[in-house]
Formats: sequence, C-alpha cells, structure tokens
Amino acid sequence: MISIFIPVYNGEHYLRRTLDSVLSQTYADWELLLVDDSSTDASYALLQEYAQSDPRLKVHRKPNGGDVPHAWEYAIPHLQGDFTLYMSQDDTLAPDCLSLLVERQQQTEADCIVPHVRYWYTDHDEREGLSDYDNSILSGLEAFRLMNAHRIPAHTLMRTDIIRRNGMDTDTYNADDLAQLRWIANCRTVAFSTGRFYYWQDNPDAITQRFSARHYSEVLTAARQTALVEQLLPSDHALHIQMHNLYFELLYKRHINFRQLRHKYTPPQRRSISYYLREAYPLLRRNVTLANWKFRLATQSYSLLLLVVRWKCWQLQRRHVILTTDLANGITW
Repeated sequence: MISIFIPVYNGEHYLRRTLDSVLSQTYADWELLLVDDSSTDASYALLQEYAQSDPRLKVHRKPNGGDVPHAWEYAIPHLQGDFTLYMSQDDTLAPDCLSLLVERQQQTEADCIVPHVRYWYTDHDEREGLSDYDNSILSGLEAFRLMNAHRIPAHTLMRTDIIRRNGMDTDTYNADDLAQLRWIANCRTVAFSTGRFYYWQDNPDAITQRFSARHYSEVLTAARQTALVEQLLPSDHALHIQMHNLYFELLYKRHINFRQLRHKYTPPQRRSISYYLREAYPLLRRNVTLANWKFRLATQSYSLLLLVVRWKCWQLQRRHVILTTDLANGITW
C-alpha cells in the first residue's frame, strides 16, 4: 500500500482539484493522510465531506504549527503504507501516476521512485519540469547530489521506513527540505518514472510566496544543508565552496532584511529571528575562499558581520532603498 500525505492549511480553493486527482488514480491500493493545521476557512469541512465518501481518506486536525515540518512530524507515526508520496494541497497527479510509480518500483526494487514533475500554471498550461532521467537508476548519493542542485524534485515515492528512521526536525520552517535530502541519501537506489506529478506554480497564498518572520529560520537550514553536503560528498571541494558562498550570502541578506524591517516584528519575533541568525553564523567554515571581500571580512567574527551589515544598510538608506522580502535586483553587494 502507498501512503499519500498532504498537509492542509486554508486550501479550500485548491483541495477539490487535488483530492479528485487522487481519487481518479487507476491504482487503488493507497491511503490518503490529510493533516489540517487548524485551517480558518472551510478546508476541514471539505476534507470531512470527502472522507465520508471514501474510507481511504483519513483526516486529522492538529493545533496550528505554521509549517510543513510540524505537519510531517504529526503524520509520520500515522503512515501505514510501505511507501509514502508527499503532495502539497494544490498539487495534482495524472490518473496513471501511482500505477507507473508502483510499476517502476517493482521493476527496480528501488527505495525511491522519482516522478516526472511538470509545472502547472493553469488547467491548460503545463510546462516541462524536473526529473526526466528515463530509465536511470542512481545510488542514493548520486540522487542526493541532483536533489541538492534542484535537478530532481523532493516529491518522490519514498520507502516509509527510511522516513521513519531519519525523522523530521521542526525548528526551521523549511526543515523538510533538509529532511528530504537526508532521506534520499539513505536510499540504496533511486529510479525514475514517467508518472506525471503536477506541481502548481500560481498559488499566491503558498508559504514560499509571502515573506514573514519565520522565513529567517531558513539560514539555519542552509547552514545545516552545507554541512550535510560536506559530510556526504567530502571530496567535492568546489561544491563545498559554492554551498558556503550561497549560505553566507543568504545569511548576509537576512541580516540586512532584519535591520531594516525589525520595527515590523513583535518582541518575541525579534528574539526568534536573532536566535536563528546567531545560531547559523558559527556553522560557517573559515577556511574556504569566499569571492566577495565583504563576506571574507564578515567571516572573521560575528561583530564584523554586524558592522558590514550596518555599513550596507547605511548605503541603502542613502539611496532610499527599503527591502521588503528579499534583496532587490540590481543592488551591488
């Protein structure tokens, strides 16, 4: 049996389409675990309506955790299938997706099967996406490298016991990104399927579309991801340097965001943001060659990083530049 897990929060606009796509599968041996995060719209009532018509839908409601990792933490003990497929509340599956995923797993006995993800913008506008690797069979580390580079998706059919053994952190809003990298690295083999998974792109309410205080925690996830790459791919020094540059640039940017926007946050939010920024900084290696001189200076101590940030914010203020979400295009760092 396959477990399909969907975390739900205020998704009534998309849920019927998503649920109908699961109910339309030609493969029938599945359960659908729906975890509602205390939605304030009609999502929970809609889930209950669907569950009454098909016992394979199992609806749970939990206190609001505000992100996918907390929903995963709740869901993992309830997964009954040998394999688990994760979907967002606005994603859909082609009718034969599960059949093709299962068929490929039976052919290869792989621990993870990657669907062919297509980006979906409207009901009639689908575009090529990720993971078109035909009949490839990779090791877990080879697939880890590709997922780290965003060349294969995180929406995979994964052996459930791998998910259970490696678990899910919940202290950052995007800890599930790191968990999925750990899961795939622990696979013996990873295979690819032609089953189509439609990844919805035009949801303005998605957590990734609206910047908030919780997004500052991504710097800690980035630092941990960099450390994981160094641990699992120890000989790829070029990748280590690339990862450290990306991670430290993100840390630098989020410091600037916080300095300019801190008046918009409550005292508890400011304390949380300060914690994430401080905790992420020590995870940076000091013996890599960072291209930007400001980054090289800032790696010497946290105090120097704060000085560089203050200097940059002063420059931005003189140019009347206020950053609201991320760093604006065209700004020289």
